[in-house]
Amino acid sequence: MKMQEDVIQRYRQAYPKDKLREMSRRTGINLTRIYRIINGKEMSVGELEIFNNLIDEQLNSRPEYSKLQELIENAFSLYTKSEINKLIDLIERKNFLYSYRKLTSTI
Repeated sequence: MKMQEDVIQRYRQAYPKDKLREMSRRTGINLTRIYRIINGKEMSVGELEIFNNLIDEQLNSRPEYSKLQELIENAFSLYTKSEINKLIDLIERKNFLYSYRKLTSTI
């Protein structure tokens, strides 16, 4: 179930303005089924693939995402394990701070 929740959250980040009807149109999944999925019904593997493909499509259309992927691939071939761990720590801290700010701004 955690994977499904993550996919739904990632979809909402990729397509923040989509309402249920638009999600149904974009995915090709029946509107009633979309409603049930959003409210916790378990997704089939096919439905999960549809959502993941749409998320990947949206991400790949952004040039900064492609650039970041390229830089990460280069880092693995050039950097030492220690240097990679420093980058991981930096990104984790940035993500934590961003999440914390976002959470505290809604309170």
